[in-house]
Amino acid sequence: MQTLVDGDKLPIAYGAQDLSPHRKAPIRDIAGSMLAKLGCSYVVVGHSERREYHAEDDAIVNAKVKAAYANGLVPIRPHGWPIPRDAEDRHQPIGVRRFHLGV
Repeated sequence: MQTLVDGDKLPIAYGAQDLSPHRKAPIRDIAGSMLAKLGCSYVVVGHSERREYHAEDDAIVNAKVKAAYANGLVPIRPHGWPIPRDAEDRHQPIGVRRFHLGV
């Protein structure tokens, strides 16, 4: 992909679905430096599925946002799903809190 984009000077940008919060990524993860070397510009962090199936909390998402910035990547932060509800079936105001914790 990178060879095609660079060789043909295509005006497109691409990104990744996740990155490790660590400088050296453990097995099955990818470090921000690796994504940057591949030419990625963007990375999704804090997706609801990562939060649910990998138990990623606000602290991990915050570390990933910092790792993205440290490697020159623009973090894409999904917000709002799943939206927790209280006992009276009202949405909880977590979007703003998650936004502030992610930056």
